[in-house]
Formats: sequence, C-alpha cells, structure tokens
Amino acid sequence: MDDSLAGPQVVEKYQAAGKVAQQVLGELAAKCVPGADLYELTRWGNKRIDELCAPQFASKKIEKGVAFPVCISPNEMCGNFAPLKEESQKLADGDLAKIELGVHFDGFPVSLAHTVVVGKAAEGDDKLLAGGFRAVEAGVKSLAVGAKSSLVAKVLEEVAKLYGLTHIDGSAVREVKRYLLEGGRAFGSKFSPEARDDKIEFKANEVFAVEALVALSACEGKAKTSELRTTVYRRNIEQSGDLKTSMGRQFLREVREKFSDLSFSLNSWDDELVARAGINDCLSHNLVTPLPTLLEKSKARVAHFKWTVGIMGKRLILLAAQTEPLGALAEPIKSADEEVQKALDASLAQITAKPPKVEKKKAE
Repeated sequence: MDDSLAGPQVVEKYQAAGKVAQQVLGELAAKCVPGADLYELTRWGNKRIDELCAPQFASKKIEKGVAFPVCISPNEMCGNFAPLKEESQKLADGDLAKIELGVHFDGFPVSLAHTVVVGKAAEGDDKLLAGGFRAVEAGVKSLAVGAKSSLVAKVLEEVAKLYGLTHIDGSAVREVKRYLLEGGRAFGSKFSPEARDDKIEFKANEVFAVEALVALSACEGKAKTSELRTTVYRRNIEQSGDLKTSMGRQFLREVREKFSDLSFSLNSWDDELVARAGINDCLSHNLVTPLPTLLEKSKARVAHFKWTVGIMGKRLILLAAQTEPLGALAEPIKSADEEVQKALDASLAQITAKPPKVEKKKAE
C-alpha cells in the first residue's frame, strides 16, 4: 500500500484522525476552567479519543487511537505534562493552558496543539496568543509544492516578531509519516539569514506538522528539563530485547496493544505500580525514549500552536487544525516584508479548495 497522500484511503484515515483530534481538543478547551485537575483532564482526553475512534473503520482490523497522549501544560511549561494522580496540579484563574494531543488510524497520525486562557487573561496574553496562532496559520499558508523550508521558517519567525515574540528552541516543522510524528525531515521555526536552510523542498503528497512554541521576546527562548516526573514516552521501534521482570513484560505488551509504535503516557494505566515498574525495565533495555516536561528557562509564559497539513499537487489539506482561536487575539499587524505579508493575506479557503473539475468535451 502506498503510504503517501496519493492513496485515497490514506487521506481518509488522516482526515478521520484529524476530526477526532479537533473534537477532543475543543472539548478539553471547554473543560480548562479554574479548579480543573490536570490528571483527570488528560486521562479523560485519552479515553475520549479511544471512544470516538472505536466505531470508525469497524469493518477493518486496524490499529487506532492515541498517537500522542493528551498533555496540558500550564504557563511556563513548554509541553509533555501528563501527571500521575498523586503528582497532579489544578488549573488556576489566569493560567495559560497548552493542550497537545495526537490521533491515528492504521498508523497514519496527526498532532494538534492549541493554547487557551483559563479564566481572566494576563497582560500580554492577547499578543502571545495572536502571534503564535497567526505564525502557524501563515506558516501553513507558505507550504506548497516546490516551496523551500527557508521560506516557511522565515514566515514563522517574522510573524512572531511582529507581536514581540520569540520561538522557543525546539519549536519546529516536522515531516509526518506512517507511525512517525517525529522521525522524518524537520527544521526549526526560527530563521537566520546567515544560516539559510533550503535543504527541504516540499513535494506533493507529503504531510508536515507546523508548530509555533512562543514566548514574549524578553525571555531566553530556551527550554530546560524540569524536575517533574517524566510520564510521556515514545517507543524505540528499532530496538528489541527480553525484559527481565513479569511486570516489565506485561507493561510492554500493553504498550504494544494500546499504542502500537507511537507515544504514550504513564497516567493511561489504572495500576501505576505496573506502569512505574514496567517503564523502568523498558528504559534499562532502551526500548523507549523519555519525553520530559520542559520549562522555559526564564519562567516566561509560553503559548503553543500546531497544525498537521497535507500538501497535494494544487492545494493543501488541513488534516488537523484549530482554525478558529479559542479566545481574544490582538489586532492583526502588517509586515514590511512582502513574502511574509503575502502569507498573512493568503486565504485559507482558497488554498485548501478543491480545483474545479474540468468537463470533458463530447466527441462531435
């Protein structure tokens, strides 16, 4: 089977995953209220993904469900926060909550991220949300067959700067493939004219996740590993080994059954003893890669937006995209750079519209 967007069945599976991702993200955003418990929200989100995936493609024996576990990372946290029950936190009025999740059908994954204000916004949040949201939107609109990675990075960087923001190191545009949210080609959301990177030229039938992880420019723009327990992991599918403990073997079997070759969080297990013992055994055999919770070094508030997009021959497909901001944004700002302003002005409706069918002339 062709794993690219050239196959209609592949497109259907990506789009189905995107619809689930968008629905669950919207439902989680509505639940991000003062006092909401992050352990309960992330657990609920993962179960909701499975619930919505279950009836789809029921006649086919395919893997489906969580491709990246629901993480809700407040304020200076940059991502990957899916706490265990006894280590959970509750959202407070004024928090900035970054929701990230992934969904797949038959191993064709999408990832999606969006940021919402819990209760009353703090000073500067309107620019933080506007800059991140419009950077991703403009970055997506820069994608096209034949376009270069340097143009997309430039648009992401310059739109963020218009709002006084900087991208956090690690913010990137990543190629998405079957069973791989991270593993293909990638480039950073930051752009440097001195180090132009034109290595990636976009082609038809490719899928990319476009991301903006941003904070106000006064921050360092760097992330550090937190002291919080790591609960999010990714399978190392190229590694194999015999685990020594029965708990380890049970845990790895459940990982394979529930999450295939994708990512998972320990708080998905009802029995945390099995999860803790099992993950330690897997780590000792290099069967998983830890994805720790990251913090912005200067403790600045961080916003996160991510869309998954398919590049067709003459148009784009928004496979997973929260195209409407879930809150108030600062007013649009014009760019003096023609390429950047062109991306800001472009119509999503036009670049995602199906080309009109050309009717064949009847033979005379």
